[in-house]
Amino acid sequence: MRKAILKKFIQLLFLALALNTFIFYVVTSSMLLKKTRSNMMFALETADSLFDYSDDLQEQAGMLKKVADMNQSRFTIVKKDGTVEVDTEVSNAAAMENHMEREEVKEALQYGSGHSIRKSETLGIQMLYVARMSSNGEYIFRLASPYSGMQEYLIMLLPAVLLSFAIAFFASSMEAKDTLDRISPLFPGRPLRISPIRASPL
Repeated sequence: MRKAILKKFIQLLFLALALNTFIFYVVTSSMLLKKTRSNMMFALETADSLFDYSDDLQEQAGMLKKVADMNQSRFTIVKKDGTVEVDTEVSNAAAMENHMEREEVKEALQYGSGHSIRKSETLGIQMLYVARMSSNGEYIFRLASPYSGMQEYLIMLLPAVLLSFAIAFFASSMEAKDTLDRISPLFPGRPLRISPIRASPL
């Protein structure tokens, strides 16, 4: 019965650790998304403040292409009717499909800003799209950047998680054994049993 008690104790511990790891992953992912989105929105606000809307937008956006390429990002200017005016990854932006149904564009039109995560049809990788209405209210500025959330950090976190489980397993085994050694003398000649949990009648 000592083994049975120890097994139950370890199972509960591992369940608690697994739940704690899941909660940590969800909370950290949410914080990472919020921080990344905030940084991208700041970049759009900065670009908006620098643009001269009476001048050639294509030429002005061209100055951002080098910076965007360095960060594997793309910058897009969309008209309020969904027509693409400028895209740093496409030379003939006018030939691109209408962006009116893109989630981040719809949110920007309705709320002033928006975002979405999806696979890019042009680049073929998962991207985070952040959009905001321009200061003159005629365009939607959009910035897209590769985004995998916490997935890219899992490989780095895995050793730490496994080490935590190993330490917890060793410590719980020692603690459970010590506890059983202390309480066993209280029940001489009587094996320790684990009573099954039964639901009480309603």
